[in-house]
Formats: sequence, C-alpha cells, structure tokens
Amino acid sequence: MNKMTITLSKLDGVVVNTTPLDSTVDNLAAALTLNAELMQLGYIMSETLLTATKQLSNNNLTLFAQELITTLRQRKGAHINYTPMYPNFPRQVIDISDMELYLNAITHYWSLGQWLPDTDKLPRHYAFEATKFQEIALTTDNQVKGIFTALLASNDSLSDTDKKILEWFMLNLPKDQRIFPEVIPFAENKCVVAAIMLAQSQDISPLVKSATDILRIATYLSEGDISLATNTTFISLPRQLRKNLSLQLERVINEEDIGRHRNKWVRLFHNLHVGDYSKKVYSIAKNGQKQSNIRELLWAN
Repeated sequence: MNKMTITLSKLDGVVVNTTPLDSTVDNLAAALTLNAELMQLGYIMSETLLTATKQLSNNNLTLFAQELITTLRQRKGAHINYTPMYPNFPRQVIDISDMELYLNAITHYWSLGQWLPDTDKLPRHYAFEATKFQEIALTTDNQVKGIFTALLASNDSLSDTDKKILEWFMLNLPKDQRIFPEVIPFAENKCVVAAIMLAQSQDISPLVKSATDILRIATYLSEGDISLATNTTFISLPRQLRKNLSLQLERVINEEDIGRHRNKWVRLFHNLHVGDYSKKVYSIAKNGQKQSNIRELLWAN
C-alpha cells in the first residue's frame, strides 16, 4: 500500500508533484501517450490532470507513468496472464465429446491446475464496444491528508483495508501533519491509532478512557481481533511497552471493566507482568484471579 493506491481508492485521483524546473515544460505528446495507455485499462485522465501531467519533465513523467500504470493494472487484475482452458470456446467445447471433457477436467484437477489441453488458438474477429471510462482526477496533498481525518471521524467500524490505510498514515505522515477530528467516536478506530502511537513512544493518555481501551490496544499489538469478539494470543512485548501499558491501565482501571472480559484480562495481566510496574493493577489482577478460582470451585462442586 502506498500514497497512490490510497488516493486512487478513496478519491479516484492522484497527486502530481511538480518541481520548479517542470514549470517551463510542455510535454503534451508524452502526456497523451500516457492517457492512451490508461484508456486501454478503462481509465482516462481529467482535463486538469492532463494539464498537470504535461508539465512534468521526461524523467518525472516516466516515473509517474510507471507507478500509475502498475497500480491500475493491479486494480484491474491486468498484471496476471490468464490462460483459458478452452481458448476457442464455445465452438471447441461443442466439438469435444463428453468423455474427453471429463478426462480433461480431472487431469487439470490432478495437476493442481497446471495441465491444459494442447490446443491451437484460432484467430478471432475484432469486435468494438462502447467503453465507459473511469476518470482519474487531479487531487492535492491536503485532500489526501483529509482521508486520515475522515476515517477517524467515522461512526462505524473500519474495514480491514481502511485500517491498513489508517496505519499507513500513522506510519508515513509526519506528526505535525496529522489532523485529528475533535472526537474519535468509534473505540476500535481510536485504539488502532493509540497502539501505533504507543509503539512510536508517544503519549496516548488523551486517547485512553477505560481499561477496555488498553485491552484493545494490547490486542492490536498482538494482531488480534480488536472488536474483542474472539480470544487473542498475546505476544511478548518489549519491557518499555509493557510498562507504558501498565501505567496507562493504572489511571483508568476498575473492576467492572475487568469483569466484562475477565478471561482475556487474566492472560493479559500475565503477559504484561503488571506486578513489576503497578501495585494497584497487580492488586486488582490478584483479586480477580481469586474470584475466578472461587467460581471454578463452585462450578466443579
């Protein structure tokens, strides 16, 4: 994932970064050539994008074109060479006996899809059809940064793709360029950001409001399900991360929050070595373990 894939996905556009040397360039022929290549993939540049592109130097335009075409080919699946089993379909299938079709199918299956019948591909007549091109717009860096803000302002859980986009911004956008919304309404999204900030040794105090937030952050760091719908195998974290999580937990911990996900907390308390960093957290963890043991005894009897 990179800036161009994100911009195309979210804004149907791309950013063209020109240099002072590009301002005197008129590379219209090369820009039109690029546009023709895009049309073969079902895309077309907007007028403003074409105008910006033609102002790029040969070297910059070549680099831009290579990245754009590669990205669009991957979106379309055009980077993969597909070989049909019956290139002369439907006539070829009509002319083959049922027994041969069956034998071909089972041989193809046994070879894990590697074997294909030996067939000479016949020439086909050209056909024309009306193509509705998808326009690619010219976007700005500020619009791209706005994607980050919009994702965090969402009231809903983000898709896995959007979470990866959020991660990309947190890892690649300088801190002074990250524009946070006034409120991050969805807890899971907030915890993704907090986990990355914690890994970058940044203060996450403003984002941590409950013990469940800490549980989600630790779950994210272990690549688990931050909705907490399933159990997570917590990874061994560096000492500094364990200490920071324990001290953040000390600020917000209460037994009610712990009780909601007691089994998860038992494993996380052990993973964080909370006794090394916080007497308060250790006391609650120890008390919770005793209550859990009592319930198990009562259930057994």
